[in-house]
Amino acid sequence: RIPCRCTSPLPAACSAYLGMVKNKRLVEKVTKHCMKAKNTGHLADLCGYSLSTFRRLFREEFRTTPHEWLKELRKDKVKNLLTQTDLPLVEVAEVCGFVSQSYLTEFCQMNFGASPGEIRKN
Repeated sequence: RIPCRCTSPLPAACSAYLGMVKNKRLVEKVTKHCMKAKNTGHLADLCGYSLSTFRRLFREEFRTTPHEWLKELRKDKVKNLLTQTDLPLVEVAEVCGFVSQSYLTEFCQMNFGASPGEIRKN
């Protein structure tokens, strides 16, 4: 990630980052479609690339894998919704792309070491 002081969860949306991109077309497509993507293959499809080409271009541009980047984005979104809103957990799960609240709970346990309720309280 390029360090910056913007509050955007997407480094691609930061103007400091956009001035440094190598593949502006890729960054624009990723930024446009990342919140709809269920996984790396889906994001590659939405962006109009084969999976292998997408992975290569993405790694060159973002210096990480699409999977890790999407996971971090999802973690940021989950944590933000749990700490900054009063949305019911079932809605947080839905908004973040989980098929059920139990998958949200499993994700939080694996990534934060706490349940969604515990994250919300702290």
